[in-house]
Amino acid sequence: MSIPKHFASIVLAVIALGAGPTQLPAADRSCHIVIGQHASAIEQYAARELQRYLYQVSGSFLNIEAATPDGKLSGLVFLLGTRESNPLIASLVEEGQFKVSASDPGPQGYVLKKAGQASRLSSSAETLVVAGSDSVGCLCGVYGLLEDHYGIGFYLGGDVLPDKKTALKLPDVDERKKPAVAIRGLLPWTNFPQSATSYSWQVSPTSRPSAKACWSSRRSSPARTRAA
Repeated sequence: MSIPKHFASIVLAVIALGAGPTQLPAADRSCHIVIGQHASAIEQYAARELQRYLYQVSGSFLNIEAATPDGKLSGLVFLLGTRESNPLIASLVEEGQFKVSASDPGPQGYVLKKAGQASRLSSSAETLVVAGSDSVGCLCGVYGLLEDHYGIGFYLGGDVLPDKKTALKLPDVDERKKPAVAIRGLLPWTNFPQSATSYSWQVSPTSRPSAKACWSSRRSSPARTRAA
């Protein structure tokens, strides 16, 4: 005898409620993701994406923290944001360790840099900067870092992760990138005026462009340059 779909849905809902809230893994106190105190919603999302994927590839669950003028950190530090939103990124720029501004590399562009010690960080901190010319550039930088240096693939059918987890390390990276065009996306060509999905109430998962594929400048034919 077949079970009605609505009854099966009720059973699954009861099971989900009985399972209780999901507990987050214990944070690795030796690793940090640092954003500005007034980081934009996109920058906060970029930090959560970095946190989520680094945990999947390494097993280390990083705290997301707000930068403070007198804050001292140790261990591995990921600085996220823009020169305007994160004072620690601004500090590194002022020290001449790298350049980033609204016009360099440009809208939606980003800089990845394993930097030297900033005056606002402790001497034992290893620092990797993901600095965008704007908030969208910061998000593109996170996906570029994960794809180019942590072996994660972002595809329409889903994400592809490395086979084995490895201890978290900072890649030795010094690069700046910007998209070749401002508006990017995916348009599978069909003979239908607005694509085949316009004629169906149901949209298959593979017919929707991956958000990461659209955001990430690597997946969007970027103009890629490496810092000298």
